[in-house]
Amino acid sequence: MQCITGGRPTIHRSGGTLRRRHDTHVPMPLLERAMRAVIAVGVCCTGLALLGACSIVQVSHNTRNFRIAKMGSTHAVCVNGRTWYTIGVAGRSNADQIRETLARLDGTSFYALLLWELPPGRELDQTSPKRDAVEYIQCAGMAERMTIEVRRLSNRNAEQFVVGRTTSVSDPKMTETVRWDAFETMVAPSEVFNAAEAARVFDAYLRTGWVPESYNLRRMTLTPG
Repeated sequence: MQCITGGRPTIHRSGGTLRRRHDTHVPMPLLERAMRAVIAVGVCCTGLALLGACSIVQVSHNTRNFRIAKMGSTHAVCVNGRTWYTIGVAGRSNADQIRETLARLDGTSFYALLLWELPPGRELDQTSPKRDAVEYIQCAGMAERMTIEVRRLSNRNAEQFVVGRTTSVSDPKMTETVRWDAFETMVAPSEVFNAAEAARVFDAYLRTGWVPESYNLRRMTLTPG
């Protein structure tokens, strides 16, 4: 397993309705937020503890690269939009690890998780997530109430969608609030998931690289940012 702090996921500004609590509406992406001053080692250990592993084997002097014993992983995750590490713990499947991690979302200290498939044959420290993580699935909120987005490239153009359960309502209203960190986002009732429901979506993404056709995808409007 590897962990890299300092990198941020490739998140583009969207037209979703997102606002800071007790403030006016502002257009922001799911995970973009003001960066806090943090100690790299502390953040890394916190993130790894959420996955049940914080056994650092080697730490580089610039505190940006953290090498963990497990190597050869196929996927990486980003916690809270700022800490990247690979998944893969001996004796536990990636799906179980993601499921247990989603159950630990609390909306405050741990409020966002992004899953990205690493380029074939490359380790996390051989990539630049800011540049390379252009297709992924992500969620924000807490274990009882979260929103999920998925992003892909189509003819080199980015497409991002809010994931929802299939509903008979053709034009669902954005009436539900999902809170994460200092922000809120408005979604439809069918787009609110708990950790167990989200785990099924993430598991499908782990296996296939996309969400099942049984889910509804609401396209988001992306603008450069």
